[in-house]
Amino acid sequence: MANIFSNLTLSGLLTLMSLVITASSECSLTLNQNIVNVANAENSMATLADDHKANLQIPEHKIKAALILNIANNLEWPDEKKIKEFCILIIDSDTSIYHEIKGVENQYLLKGKPIKVSYAFHAIKEPTYYSIIFLGHDHNLLVNTLYPQIAGKGILLITDEGTERLLTMVNLYTNQEKQNILFEINRQTLEENGFTIGPRLVALGGNFIDIK
Repeated sequence: MANIFSNLTLSGLLTLMSLVITASSECSLTLNQNIVNVANAENSMATLADDHKANLQIPEHKIKAALILNIANNLEWPDEKKIKEFCILIIDSDTSIYHEIKGVENQYLLKGKPIKVSYAFHAIKEPTYYSIIFLGHDHNLLVNTLYPQIAGKGILLITDEGTERLLTMVNLYTNQEKQNILFEINRQTLEENGFTIGPRLVALGGNFIDIK
C-alpha cells in the first residue's frame, strides 16, 4: 500500500486516532516499522489498509503530541464544567512537541473548549495555572518537586519515559522490541486527583499500572 499518510498533519493524525479508537479495541502506533495496528476493527476501517495495517511514517514528536491531546480528551476533569480553556505546558529541552500542539491551537477544541499551549525549558513558579503539564524525558526528575505543588488541584501530569511511577499520572514510553509508543495509566494517582478515566483510553495504547 502506498504511504498516503507520509505528510499527515497533527490535525489529520488526531482525526485518524479518533476513527481507530471508535472502530478498534486495541491501537498501537509504531515508529520504525511505521504501522498502525488495528485489532477488532469494524469493516469500515478495512479501507485504511489490507490486513488492518496502514503504512505510516509519522515522526515521534507528532505521535506524542497527538497522544497528549487524545489522552486528555479521554479523561474527565474534576469540576470540568468550570474550565473555560485548557492551558497546556510543555517542559522539554526539545520544542518539537510544543510546536506541533501550537500549530493546532487556534482550531483544535479539547472536550469542546479551546486550548492554549506554553513552553518552558525548566520548572516554573506557578504550575497551578495549567490544566495539563507534560515533562520531556530529560526533565522527568522535576516530578518530585512538581507533583506536591499540583496534587489535588485537577492538573494532569504526563511524563515521557518517567521512572517515578508513584507520582506520574500518565507516562509515555517506547516498546523497544516492537517500537510502539505506548503509555502507562496510573489509575490510583489519577483518581486521587479527581480524574475519571474514559472507557476508550486503553484503545490508544494504554496499560494500567496499579501501584499500592
